[in-house]
Amino acid sequence: MAARMIDDAEGSDSIAKAAEYEIMRACIEKLESGIDLEAKELASMSRAVANYNRNRIAANKEDTRREFDAREAEYQAKIAELSATIGRLTNSSRKTGLSTEALEKIEEAAGLL
Repeated sequence: MAARMIDDAEGSDSIAKAAEYEIMRACIEKLESGIDLEAKELASMSRAVANYNRNRIAANKEDTRREFDAREAEYQAKIAELSATIGRLTNSSRKTGLSTEALEKIEEAAGLL
């Protein structure tokens, strides 16, 4: 179940929030019970949460970049396909101008974007 929670996009945020809550709860419990708050312990827990958050954010940025690159490649492929279609249609009717059929095909292809 924990692995499923971590894999979930919101799961990593939930884990980070839970860890931050636990740090705060531990501090409050110690302060309320009169136990001295050890700076090293607090610093260690805080660093762990900060490192986890930093790694999570970096991973999210990498995922977003990969998704962007994939979409960009798809769009570039569509643009190349449409450019080739327009080139074919304009070259085949260069002497006579564009026919109504050619114009309709260009408009139809442009609608695919």
